[in-house]
Amino acid sequence: MASNDLDSGFVSWMYEFCVNRKPDRIDGFFYKVFFDPRLIEQYKNFFEVKEQPPPAKTLRCPVCGFEHEASALSCPQCHLSKDYLHDSEAVERRKWLYSMPAEIRKAYDQEYDKLLDETTFNDLVAGKGKLDALERKYWRR
Repeated sequence: MASNDLDSGFVSWMYEFCVNRKPDRIDGFFYKVFFDPRLIEQYKNFFEVKEQPPPAKTLRCPVCGFEHEASALSCPQCHLSKDYLHDSEAVERRKWLYSMPAEIRKAYDQEYDKLLDETTFNDLVAGKGKLDALERKYWRR
């Protein structure tokens, strides 16, 4: 096995191969095919890890267009979390917030913070209506 650069998983893989063939005598069949170079190559190809291209070093934010390190947890410009990059609703909402004029955004943030201070987490989960009403109040203003 060492001469063929095989790991310990080869024996288990070969056993499964033999059992699936349903031979009359598994021990003889196993011995016959264990050193077959075609099966050794098949095993190596089965577990061959495809080399993936290296991940991008930078990422362009879909909200503000700011290019930042891909390893960052959120965009340093608009604070879009990396977890929401592929959530179209979250991206749209963040674009809306990011595009607000500064004075309107400040008023929205104050009302939002006040709402969060006055509301428990369970209330927010149970009835999202207050947050929705706040967003409707400022939407496309």
